[in-house]
Amino acid sequence: MTTISTDDDLTVARHAFKPEPGTKIEFNVNNRGVAIVANREGWLTLANWCLVMAHPEMENYLDPFELTGEVLSKDLFTAGDVILSFQGITGAPVGALYQDVVFKRSDKIGPEYWEDGVPSGNSRYVKSAVMQSLDSFRWLEGKTREEAEAQLGKPIFEIFFEDKCETLVAYKADTTAGWMGIHYDIAGDVSSFGYGNVPPWDDTPIGAYTIVVPHEDE
Repeated sequence: MTTISTDDDLTVARHAFKPEPGTKIEFNVNNRGVAIVANREGWLTLANWCLVMAHPEMENYLDPFELTGEVLSKDLFTAGDVILSFQGITGAPVGALYQDVVFKRSDKIGPEYWEDGVPSGNSRYVKSAVMQSLDSFRWLEGKTREEAEAQLGKPIFEIFFEDKCETLVAYKADTTAGWMGIHYDIAGDVSSFGYGNVPPWDDTPIGAYTIVVPHEDE
């Protein structure tokens, strides 16, 4: 079990924080309210993060921490061990007199837990959903342009960067991001891919979320 001490320097406490092995957590917003469902390891992870946030030196720390990627690694989200199910609160509560924040300890999260049909699973507007979607394109790694286009079809936009000697092609993305881009190196092999909100025909995508695919010349 990870041990966090608020007597240590904040940097030490921050580096000491690690998710407990076997962690499972879901944050579910539904008609009943907000539910946090986690197994024992998940609650220990949240408890330790609360100690980091409660550290005396955190009082002067202005930047917020994003759960996805900063507090918990993206691997937990792509594996489905941490879920952000933000379906919104609409209509009358089902089977409840009022809405509240529900804390529940369970070894099951996601559809396994919500057997009564409460919507569950990562929502479209969360970063983890984009990460999972990108993970489904891992098959692009090491592929040639011809192999990629055999699956994806022709792109809707293409630009060549002379300084990098690479080509960027864009596809309309079926996500909250506006487009999906694939970079090809000078040999025509996939070098990276990712999503971006600003289409490349409006502005060169600077800072777009991208997965870098290592490429080694043969």
